[in-house]
Amino acid sequence: MKKVLVLLVTVLALNLSSAQTEKTINTVSVFDTYFTHKTDKAGVVEVNLMYSTTKEGENMTDSELRNVLVWANSVTQSMMKSRRSYIPFTFVVKYKWSKKGNHRYAIHVSYAGTNSYGGEVEGFQMYELNKKFKETFGSIMLRS
Repeated sequence: MKKVLVLLVTVLALNLSSAQTEKTINTVSVFDTYFTHKTDKAGVVEVNLMYSTTKEGENMTDSELRNVLVWANSVTQSMMKSRRSYIPFTFVVKYKWSKKGNHRYAIHVSYAGTNSYGGEVEGFQMYELNKKFKETFGSIMLRS
């Protein structure tokens, strides 16, 4: 009985440790180069992440990066005809540092999905957010 209990605790500990090392959009940090994203169509895919800043030594925090990625992911997915077919490929995030505190975030998302006729298409979206995580007017004009 003790051996079964020890084996069960060991298996649970291994499952917890493997779950903690998996990088998702909610656990990504500034220094990561990829994360995994679960899609309805393709299962779990590995998404490339590129990060840069305009001033060396000035980095955004991990929570800011997560907010930007979640926002861009949800907006891109909501603009598609078939949201279930959304598969992200790459997120490029640029932190535009400002001395006055008016930081901006530029995001480039490349993705694949299906159009209304069922054909597979690839595309990209570009966004720009201000320090309050609101989309800038220029970014809205690019999309329309």
